[in-house]
Amino acid sequence: MNVTAKSGAQRVGRRARRADDDEHLTITRKTITALADRLPAHTAAPDLPEHPDYPRILAVFNGATNLLRARDVCEALDRELLPKNIEGTRAKLKHLVRLDVLTEADAGSFSRGAVVARNPRPAPCLNVTDKRT
Repeated sequence: MNVTAKSGAQRVGRRARRADDDEHLTITRKTITALADRLPAHTAAPDLPEHPDYPRILAVFNGATNLLRARDVCEALDRELLPKNIEGTRAKLKHLVRLDVLTEADAGSFSRGAVVARNPRPAPCLNVTDKRT
């Protein structure tokens, strides 16, 4: 076999490999597109700040059934109940309220999602048998 025959055979081999690669890429593109159509709509939480406490705070609220205060969250995170820790946690909770991740029911009472009353006050009783004459 002469030199030109070898180089021609090599070119044919490269073309065949490129054709195979193109075919594989086409199949991969179709597969990824089909899988992307099956994924649920993206409903992720808003971008949280890059601090490790935020996911831990949200985990506390995911397990909670009632309103929590900053002190309660500190206890759940095993923090010392010092004013600096409670105030730092309160600032993070307020930040999550601004991001619409948490809601603040009363001053200092936070919940995940809809606001529920912590201690609902009974309606005032009206005395309809008041005898004024």
